[in-house]
Amino acid sequence: MSYGLYLYKEFPSKSGKIIRLEIFQDSFTGEALEIDELSATPLVLETDNANGELYTPIIKTNLMIGIVNTNQIDYSIFFTPDATKFKIYIKIDGVTEWGGYLTPDSYSEAEMYRSEISLYARDNIGMLATMPFTTSFSIRSIQNLLGDAFNMIGLLNTLEYRVKKLDNEEDSILSGVMTTKSFAGKNWYEVVESLLRGIGCQMRFVGGAKYAIFDIADLAGYGDTLTAQPFLFIGKSGIKEILPAWRTINV
Repeated sequence: MSYGLYLYKEFPSKSGKIIRLEIFQDSFTGEALEIDELSATPLVLETDNANGELYTPIIKTNLMIGIVNTNQIDYSIFFTPDATKFKIYIKIDGVTEWGGYLTPDSYSEAEMYRSEISLYARDNIGMLATMPFTTSFSIRSIQNLLGDAFNMIGLLNTLEYRVKKLDNEEDSILSGVMTTKSFAGKNWYEVVESLLRGIGCQMRFVGGAKYAIFDIADLAGYGDTLTAQPFLFIGKSGIKEILPAWRTINV
C-alpha cells in the first residue's frame, strides 16, 4: 500500500508543545488539507484495560479524534469497513508519539449546525483475533513468533523487548523455542496471549511511538511523564488527554 497525507492539524498544548495530527489515506495523491477546526477535546489517547484485570498480557490503545464539521470535506469518507485505509499519527514537537489505523465504521456525527464529528483509531493489535493461526508445523522461537504476529498487522509503533528473564542456559527467555503445532485451532491474538502469559510478560504502550514487552514484575517502571499532560499508569491503565492551549481554567 502507498499512503498520502490527506488531512492534518497543528495546535499548541497547554505546556507549549506543538501537537500535530496527521491522517494518511491509502492511494491518495492529492494535496493535503489542514483541518479547519478541532473540537474542544481534540485528541484523547487511552489504554483499554481501565478497571480491568490487573495482569492482562496485551494492553491495546485507542485514540478519539474530535473534529468540528465546517463542511470542509465530506467526512463520511471515514465511514469505511477497511481496517487499513487510513493511518493516523500523533506527533509532539515533530516527534511521533503514536500511530494507528482508523477503526472500521467508527464515524459518528451529531445532527446540528457545526456539529462535532468523532473518529476513533486503534493500534490494530485487536485484528490478530480475526486471523487464524495457519502457520505450518515448525520450530519457532518466542521472539520470532511475536515478531511474525505484529508484522502481519503492520504495527505502526516500534516494538521493544525489555525482558530480563533468563532460561537455565542463561539466555533470554525469548529465545526459547516451541512447536507451532501446539497453537492449532487458535487465532493469532490467542497465540500472543499464550506466549506472554507463559513467560510472565506484558505488552503495552509506553510513549514515544513505542510498545514494550517486559517482565510483569517491572510494570510500575513504565509510563514516563512525557509532557505536562502525562501518560500515567493509574490502576494499571492509562489515559492521555491533549487539550489546546486556550482550554485553561483560572480560579
